[in-house]
Amino acid sequence: MAALGCQSGGPAGPPPGTRVGYYAAPGGTDAGDGSTSRPWDLATALAGGNGGVQVQPGDTIWVRGGAYPGTFRSTLTGTSAAPIVVRRYPGERPILAGDGSSNTLKIDGAWTYFWGLEVQVSTSDRTTPRMDAVYVRYTANVKLINLVVHDGGTGIYTEPGAPGVEIYGCIVYNNGWQAGAGDRGHGHAIYVKNDAGTKLVRENVLFNQYGFGVHEYSDLGSGGLNNIRVEGNVSFDNGSLALPGTSGAGNMQIGGEEPVNNSTVRSNMTYYAPTMSELNVRLGYDTVRSGSLAASGNYIVGGNPALTVKDWTSAVVSGDTLVGVDEVVLLTDSILAGKAWSGNYYYRDPLAAAWRYLTTAYTLSGWQGATGFSGTDGAAAGMPLVARVAVQPNVYEVGRGTVIVYNWTVQPSVPVDLSGVLRAGDHYEVRSVQALFGAPVASGTYGGGSIGIPMTPITPPTPVGLASSPAPVTGPAFDVFIVTQV
Repeated sequence: MAALGCQSGGPAGPPPGTRVGYYAAPGGTDAGDGSTSRPWDLATALAGGNGGVQVQPGDTIWVRGGAYPGTFRSTLTGTSAAPIVVRRYPGERPILAGDGSSNTLKIDGAWTYFWGLEVQVSTSDRTTPRMDAVYVRYTANVKLINLVVHDGGTGIYTEPGAPGVEIYGCIVYNNGWQAGAGDRGHGHAIYVKNDAGTKLVRENVLFNQYGFGVHEYSDLGSGGLNNIRVEGNVSFDNGSLALPGTSGAGNMQIGGEEPVNNSTVRSNMTYYAPTMSELNVRLGYDTVRSGSLAASGNYIVGGNPALTVKDWTSAVVSGDTLVGVDEVVLLTDSILAGKAWSGNYYYRDPLAAAWRYLTTAYTLSGWQGATGFSGTDGAAAGMPLVARVAVQPNVYEVGRGTVIVYNWTVQPSVPVDLSGVLRAGDHYEVRSVQALFGAPVASGTYGGGSIGIPMTPITPPTPVGLASSPAPVTGPAFDVFIVTQV
C-alpha cells in the first residue's frame, strides 16, 4: 500500500491526478473547483461541490491520499442509471479520521457508491460509548464497496428506513467499547436493520470487535428486519476485545425483538480460536417467533454452541458444515412444523452429546430421533484432514480478491489457485487482513495456477486507545488475505 500522501511537517501536495472526475484532497478548500490542481476539501466534495450543484449523476470524486480529520456528511444524489462514485485514488490511502464529536461519515442523499476509503474514529477512550465510523442514514440505494472501517462504536450502522443498501467487500475490525468488568462488550462490525426493500451484506471480512460481527438486530419498535441477505461474509473472533467471559457476543446474530422476515444466510464462513467459547452463529432471538429463514452452505468453526437456531415459522437449514469440540447445535423451537433440516455435516463425534434440542443434549442420532430431522446429515469425529481454501474474486474491482484459509493440517504455506482473480503476467501482492498496511506476505508476477501463501502467525491490529490487542493470534490455523493487482 502506498504512503498516506503526507509527510512530517505538514501535508505535501499529491502529484497531479490522471483520472477523469473531480478531486478532493487534504489540502483542498471550499474555494477550489474540484480539479486536480485546485481540489476541494472533502466536506465540499461530499456536498456536491461549490454551491452543491457541480457534482452531477454519473460523476466520480477521487479522494487523494492523506488524513481527513473531522466528521463528514454526504448529500450526493445520483440516479439508478448514473450513480455518483466517491472513490480512493489508486495507489493512495485516504483516511477519514473522525474526532469522535459525531459519526465519522454520515450518508444521506441516494444512489452513491463509496469505494475504497478508510474510515475510523480516532479518540482513545474505549470505556465509554463511541460514535460510529459509517452511519447510513437518510438515504437509499447506496453501496459501500471495499471500505476499511475500524475503531468506531459500530463500524457500519444502517437505519431501517434506508432501502437498497449494499455493503460489499469491506474489512471491518476493532470496533466497540466496554466500561469495565461489570459491563459487556458493546459495538459491532455491521449493525443492519431494514423496513422495506432489501439490504445486501456480502463478502465482507469482520473480525475482533467488542460485540458481534454481523448484528442483524432491532429493539422492539425501533425498525424492521425484513429482506436482508447475508452472504459470503467472513466473521471471526468477534467479541474478543471484551474482557474474557463478558462479551455476550458472537460472530453472527440474525434476529431481535422485532421478528425477522425473508432472511437469507448463505455461504458465510466463521471461525473462533480454540481459546474462545462464545456462541458463534445465532439465528433468531429469545422467544420471538420470526418469519422465514434460508440458511445454507455456511462453514461454521468453533464456539459454544457453534449454531443456535431459535423460533421460526419457516426455516430451511441445509448444506452447512459445522466444526467444533463443544456443543455444535442448539435448537430451541418447540414447533417443528415448517422446518427442513438436511445435508449438513458435522466434524464432531456423533456419539457425543453435542446436539441439543430444547433443554436436552443428545448424540446425533438421538437428536435426529427427537426432532424427526434429516437422516441425510453426516458426522465424523475429529477435525477435517485437508485445508479448506475459498477464493472470492471481487465483483467490483478486477485484480482484487479475498482468500480464506482454514489450515487444518497446520502447514507453513498453503497453495491457492488465483486464476479467478489474476491473469498471467499480472504483478500482485497478498496481505493478511490483520496487517493490511504492512509488507505483503507474498508478491510477484503471476504465472497462472496456484501460488503459495505463507500461514505465518500475525499479531492482530492494535485497537486505538489500547497498548496491544487482546484478540488471539489465528495463524497458522486460520487467516484471511487480500490479493491485489499492482
